[in-house]
Amino acid sequence: MVKHAVTKNHLMKRCIYFFCLFMSTLSAYAQQAKHTFTIGKQQFLLDGKNFQIISGEMHYARVPRPYWRDRLKKAKAMGLNTICTYMFWNAHEPKQGQYDFSDNLDVSEFCKIAAEEGLWVIIRPGPYTCAEWDLGGLPPWLLKKKGVVLRSSDPGYMPQTLTFLKRAVQEFKQNLISKGGNVLMVQVENEYGVYAEDKVYINAIKNTLLNAGVDVPLFHCDWAGKNYYDKAHIDGVMPSINFGGDAQKNFAIFEKYAPDAPKFNS
Repeated sequence: MVKHAVTKNHLMKRCIYFFCLFMSTLSAYAQQAKHTFTIGKQQFLLDGKNFQIISGEMHYARVPRPYWRDRLKKAKAMGLNTICTYMFWNAHEPKQGQYDFSDNLDVSEFCKIAAEEGLWVIIRPGPYTCAEWDLGGLPPWLLKKKGVVLRSSDPGYMPQTLTFLKRAVQEFKQNLISKGGNVLMVQVENEYGVYAEDKVYINAIKNTLLNAGVDVPLFHCDWAGKNYYDKAHIDGVMPSINFGGDAQKNFAIFEKYAPDAPKFNS
């Protein structure tokens, strides 16, 4: 009886040892699997090596959730390595203070499925998105405030914007590449220099994203042109351009005022 008890005790100790060894190995592998993404001079760097972003748009709110994986597989089969997606504020906060990140609006799950399909993600949380979406993604309840100036530092608009962005970041923060996820970058507003010039507003968005926990590169986009760049560019946010057409011409314009930025048609 004593000999049997010693044998069982010995086996238990061995099981505990191998379990701890397995968990240690798993933890080490997880740490090794984490990637880094940075912006170098005229190039993106993934794990310290040059990386070309080949991306396409897929807005999770526009695609029924059961089809997400199918569409992502097709994007990968097309040769894409990255998916850009907007977060539509009016979908996530249809009534002020009432948020919805469930089912078809589960941005974190969308990112996870993209990762499983071997795709990186770029998130555009707005607050304004355009994208042929009603009011550019801004919720209609903003218009209840008489005289409100949308997309500005107007006190009738900006506080609600920053509140939403803080909440939005909590949904995808765990998906950032810095946390072992697949989100490479986050966009600040959308083609703002074409629309207006209010750097108090743009800086507030940048700082809100950073304070909420976004520790991956931030970028902004505009049409090619120094006038648009001057209106919307702020320190710490990478410039990029949007265009459809002559890439050589647009990038030549862009390079004159942003010579060190990667050539990125966002």
